[in-house]
Amino acid sequence: MKQPFTLKTRLFIWLWFAYSAYMAVQYYVMRWRLGGEVTWIEAVGSEFTYGGLWLLFTPLILWMARRVPFRKSNWPAALGIHFCAGVVLAVAQAWIYTLVFSVFRLITAGTPLELESQITSMASFFDYGIHLYWLVLALDYVYEYYFITRRHELNEARLEAQLAEARLQALTMQIRPHFLFNTLNTISVLIRSDPDVARRMVGHVSALLRQTLSVTDEGEITLQRELEFLRNYLEIEKTRFNDRLTLRYEIAPDTLEALLPAMILQPLVENSVKHGVSRTGGNGIITISAVRLNGRLRVAVANTGHGFDGAAPPEGVGLSNTRSRLRHLYGDEQEFRLAQNTIGGVDVVTAEVLLPWHTDTGET
Repeated sequence: MKQPFTLKTRLFIWLWFAYSAYMAVQYYVMRWRLGGEVTWIEAVGSEFTYGGLWLLFTPLILWMARRVPFRKSNWPAALGIHFCAGVVLAVAQAWIYTLVFSVFRLITAGTPLELESQITSMASFFDYGIHLYWLVLALDYVYEYYFITRRHELNEARLEAQLAEARLQALTMQIRPHFLFNTLNTISVLIRSDPDVARRMVGHVSALLRQTLSVTDEGEITLQRELEFLRNYLEIEKTRFNDRLTLRYEIAPDTLEALLPAMILQPLVENSVKHGVSRTGGNGIITISAVRLNGRLRVAVANTGHGFDGAAPPEGVGLSNTRSRLRHLYGDEQEFRLAQNTIGGVDVVTAEVLLPWHTDTGET
């Protein structure tokens, strides 16, 4: 069941309740020590009205905190705006508080409403409200800093674990016995028939293993680096399948510096090889494309060959891991789609990833 109030709202309600209770006790004790007549009803009514008014003003203060945040570039202006806002709200709260009790005294004791006395009373304590404005502002920043920092730490820890899992998974897929057997068998054949191609293939295997083990732990790399990793893998597969595998790159030049999760495309490409050319007796085409689209990076891996059966495409460990990493890193700002179309009588399976556009330079 959804909570009617957020954690922050409940926290401020309890803080203002505790503040009002503390001030009510202090009000009663001070009046009692001075020998004045005082009742708990008067003390509680006075201080809970005061605290309740500030509770009603708290959403406005939080709104101001969002609208005018303190940053290195604007802190003098933000300081001035919040100072003015604090004075205005303190005066407004003191005026409403004084008016409420003037009306209360008029009803209970017949004391007439006098503007001069209200102004004098308000002026005697409104400055205390300025401190409360800044206290709420400070508590909000502490709350946001703590929880945002905690969320970032948890997300970073989760992403590091997923990156390690992706690295291990990619390495496992490349060095598994079946892959190595096919690759080494191809190399052994090429050593006699085409030594130059055999040497290039050994170089691709070496580069692929190095890249798999040395991929950055920062979580994101440029598309250019991701493509370098994929080219080594695909060159090996292309050599294995000879003329049966055709590679196409449709990469817009401006997308090469865009950031995306490290090794996010490798499972998609491996899936295209596994379910594309390797399952057909004919030729297969794998197309890797990237374009900037409506402020987002669209990267797609499409393959011809044997499509999936049924309405829903199957998702193994690699694709499930890809979907999970994207969701944890970008939340609702990402999309991952796996679809099948028939073009000219040929099944084409496309894995499409949409991410928020951003680069190392901070461009969004």
